[in-house]
Amino acid sequence: MATFPLRRILTLQPIVALLLPFGVAALIGYFWIAPQIRKDAESRQLQIARAVASQVESYLDTSMAIVGAAAAIHHDLGMTGHNRQHLLDGLVSSSRSLGSLYAVNPDGRISSIALAREAPKQNQELEGLDLSRNALFRTVAQSGKPGWSEAFLSVINGGLSAAYAVPGDGVIVVGEVDLGSLSRFLKQVSGGNDLLIMIVDDKGQVIADHDGRRTAQQLNIGNISLVRRGLDSDLPTTGRFDLSGARMTGSMIQIPAVDWHVLVAQKDGALYRTVLNIAWIVLACILTALLCAVAASIYLARKLAARFDALALHARTIARGDRSGAWPLSSIDEFNQLSGSLKTMADTLYRQELDLRESENRTASLYNISQYPFSDEAGFLDHALNEVVRLTASAIGYIYFYNEHTRQFILHSWSNGIVRSRSRKRSTTWTAPGSGAKWFVSASRSC
Repeated sequence: MATFPLRRILTLQPIVALLLPFGVAALIGYFWIAPQIRKDAESRQLQIARAVASQVESYLDTSMAIVGAAAAIHHDLGMTGHNRQHLLDGLVSSSRSLGSLYAVNPDGRISSIALAREAPKQNQELEGLDLSRNALFRTVAQSGKPGWSEAFLSVINGGLSAAYAVPGDGVIVVGEVDLGSLSRFLKQVSGGNDLLIMIVDDKGQVIADHDGRRTAQQLNIGNISLVRRGLDSDLPTTGRFDLSGARMTGSMIQIPAVDWHVLVAQKDGALYRTVLNIAWIVLACILTALLCAVAASIYLARKLAARFDALALHARTIARGDRSGAWPLSSIDEFNQLSGSLKTMADTLYRQELDLRESENRTASLYNISQYPFSDEAGFLDHALNEVVRLTASAIGYIYFYNEHTRQFILHSWSNGIVRSRSRKRSTTWTAPGSGAKWFVSASRSC
């Protein structure tokens, strides 16, 4: 089985314990919180699209109302051409969106025309212009219903325009909406460059956008899946798409009055900027907390491992035979219990070692005594007495002979240190109960 240093284990385990909840939180954030944030962002985009569509519709409603008013008044046959011209001029000047307003006779020729102040052409040059082949004129003349044209380059306004025509009594009144003015209006609505606002017709052609670039390019974005779904269903649509190499999130909603659609989109980086900033701040705090936790874990692991190192060092010192030092203690109860248990075990082993040595010495002494030649009785008894004295760690010793007939102990021999001993007997014999004769050995630890 593989083994690892205690410091590494004590360091890695707290780190794993810290990383585990953060990992779970990251998974929850990725699979649950992130979709919720994306859903909320798309919902906000859809609300913005509705608001922009409402403003654009209101912007266009003004032009439609002016054209409708001009068509309703123009049937008065008593009105002179001069008065009609003044009427058209007044209506155009009251509108921010109309670039021109003119009346077309049934033969397709312009009878009266009013131009905005910034229009490059003069009224006289345009009166009598033949529009009989114009698609919008022919459609409205045949159906008798108001209608909008597609975006086109106007020969009257000199720029991109979209025309709205209303049939009147004997004339068709046409008002051309300057898409440049509509783009400037969208720029005011957007409030900045982060928000992309485009108006798209039913074929995916960009009619107006907030900065005018895509309108000037006559860009068609019908190939974008979000736009295609919005055009096909005419329902509010939200999703993500790529435009000009940028990942964007947008919403598309229809303007019912003109059958146009408003697309409001924003780059993901700008849309989620606040969330990303908060996420980076939280991540920085988490990393800082993890670094502090790792540093504290390493410090505590080294401190705790040092206690065990001291305990192991003391155990090795005792194993070498040095029992002078004290067992290390700590402020941790469990560590002190371990130290006490090791001390008890060491003391027990030491006592068992002493008992074993004493048993070995006893066995060796008995073996030495048994191996001594018995031919010399005095020498044998002296050798036995010295072995007994050494075995019992005594200072002096005696050998008595016991006579069972006289029941007396008779001193036979003594150890070498008996001359200096204070325990020497005054009498060499004494009487004791019993019978026969036996040897008796006495040893004393006193000196």
